[in-house]
Amino acid sequence: MLVGIAYINNIVYSFLINSGSLDILLKGKVSPEVIKSIKSALIETPASTFLLAGFERVFTMTIQIAFSLLVLVAVKRKRLYYLAFAILLHTIIDAPAAYMALVKVNIFAIKLVVLLWTVLSLIYIIKWKDIHKIQES
Repeated sequence: MLVGIAYINNIVYSFLINSGSLDILLKGKVSPEVIKSIKSALIETPASTFLLAGFERVFTMTIQIAFSLLVLVAVKRKRLYYLAFAILLHTIIDAPAAYMALVKVNIFAIKLVVLLWTVLSLIYIIKWKDIHKIQES
């Protein structure tokens, strides 16, 4: 949700930039340098970056659903090790992606790693009932 709000914010800024209203709206409220940095951040960022970010959101939602199912098993069976495993997996997935972004690894490589985790998560989601012998009630 937080990322989605940021993207909505970017869309609003883009409309304001294209209509010439951004300078008028922000004049006197923020410095001209801030207005310039907002414009350059949106104008100079390739469209593919925003597209990849959208795909990444779908990928990460899939991963989060898999984690939620794992936590559900922990609660349902009262087994904390499932919860610990979900936390450990979350760290294993997030840490390398964050590190790769920090050291400026190619964004496509980062998204590829997230895609691989998404595929594994999707397989887990599909086979979840069979893996944990969950009965529909």
